[in-house]
Amino acid sequence: MRIHAGPLRAVVESEAALLERSGQIPRSPDILGNKLLTELLADGTLVVDIDGKYPQALGISTIIARVSVFGNSQWEVLRNQVTDSPFFTSDYPVALETHGNTGQVNWIVPLAPDLAVRIMPDERLRGMAPDLSFRRFTFRDRRIGRTEAMTINRLPVRSAEDGVFYRDQLDWIPRFIEKNRAYRIESVTARVPSGTGFLNIASQMIVQQSFSGGA
Repeated sequence: MRIHAGPLRAVVESEAALLERSGQIPRSPDILGNKLLTELLADGTLVVDIDGKYPQALGISTIIARVSVFGNSQWEVLRNQVTDSPFFTSDYPVALETHGNTGQVNWIVPLAPDLAVRIMPDERLRGMAPDLSFRRFTFRDRRIGRTEAMTINRLPVRSAEDGVFYRDQLDWIPRFIEKNRAYRIESVTARVPSGTGFLNIASQMIVQQSFSGGA
């Protein structure tokens, strides 16, 4: 719910900017410095507070479409053969894997210390009628080594909200988590001028945080 509130907040802020531009919203009173609404939003005096149940409801309404896209895309079954580098999971058990600035994302789902799946959504399927027969589904079975296992393990740690879970108490794990803990998934929105309005482009990314707590 936290992650999906960001794009909705950006929509409200863009609408505020448009209303202000057209003169429909006056400056604030003197007690607020006679500032513009966009200035109050920018400096944190005003905050757009999204009810978490709203993005949750939007997510529920798109479950079938998402299942169709994921179920008709390519999957990789990842078999971890390195016994001293088992897969982790977290309180956000679907880890985000990005590809630079392309906007393309994969989802890593750890299932066991030696087993995970990588879902590579086919973006061409978005907007198409759901196909729950999954006739486009393909997969391949891969055995991975230490380097790839460690790369994959960074993702559940960096995608976690507050907790990381693992089976084996190995000496290197606390240091590894400490090194990667100051991250989490955020929806990053770019506001692009378009005609007389704005186009908001939202992407989910793993972003470094300034907080000291968390996973």
